[in-house]
Amino acid sequence: NVQGDEGTAARFACALKYISYDPNFDDDETEDMDTYEDEDEDVYSDDDEYNDDDDESWKVRRAAAKMLSSLVGVASEPTLSEHYDDVMSKLLARTKDREPSVQLDVFSVIGDIVRVGAKFREHDPESKMSAKLRETTTDVIRIIIRE
Repeated sequence: NVQGDEGTAARFACALKYISYDPNFDDDETEDMDTYEDEDEDVYSDDDEYNDDDDESWKVRRAAAKMLSSLVGVASEPTLSEHYDDVMSKLLARTKDREPSVQLDVFSVIGDIVRVGAKFREHDPESKMSAKLRETTTDVIRIIIRE
């Protein structure tokens, strides 16, 4: 098992950073881009326009999901419990990813967390991991039904 050391925290942080990596999509955008359209017309030509067909950032997000899956599979119960809130919140947010293959990998990691949590529960029904799973079960089910 991977112990809760600084290296493990860094690996979780890295995977969580890149599971959200999407340089072409900013869901926190609050400004209207139309106001900048006239200014940008002279600077950028249509020949240099970047489109979604050129976007391969989904590969980064998929790799991050696979990294999370590996970390979840080898983490000890205390380590996984420590990172659970951050991991699950990022995963639940990525279920809306615009790339279906990323969505599938995200749901796979959520499934891995549930399976690992069930194993921990067999050994200790009152474990932190069991409590955390119970807290988020409704959110997970709601998202699965939506998708």
